[in-house]
Amino acid sequence: MAVKRTQIAQAAFDFAGYFAATFGAYRVGGTVPRRPALVAPQDMSTSGGKKAKQHIVLKPEAAGASVLTVGWIDLAHGESCLRTYGCLREMHVQRFGNQPFDLDPQAYQGFYDMAHQFFTRQGMRLQIEAQSALPAPAASSTSNRNLVLTVVAVLALFGIVAIGVLGWAYIHYFR
Repeated sequence: MAVKRTQIAQAAFDFAGYFAATFGAYRVGGTVPRRPALVAPQDMSTSGGKKAKQHIVLKPEAAGASVLTVGWIDLAHGESCLRTYGCLREMHVQRFGNQPFDLDPQAYQGFYDMAHQFFTRQGMRLQIEAQSALPAPAASSTSNRNLVLTVVAVLALFGIVAIGVLGWAYIHYFR
């Protein structure tokens, strides 16, 4: 039995296959090589194009490594977006701090350039995400931690003073 998708869902599904055929042999290096993929729609309908956005990812070839989302396309609106290496690195630092970012910049730039040309040839409006859209880490977490440490230090100091006063009272009044 043939799968019955709406027109936009079928176009998105077919485009994911076209993307796979175009980029299937390309690998983006790092400790774990990753291959570009366009996530095909899972549903039979995109609700008239409202859920037509497909993510462009770099899938690791080894288990345990994370998938990197490097952009998206929206066929229903003729739009696409690619993230620069700098944007991906910034997002990694925001999420994982000082953990190493294991993506070869030159190999990613090669993929980025190919994808840029690919989407331009398809007549899509291309957005470039050069900075992370993630909110900056909240300063309140640091100030909350400092507040907790201050309260603990004051309580510890109060406890030491109380023990000292009780000790002094015991020596002077009960001996």
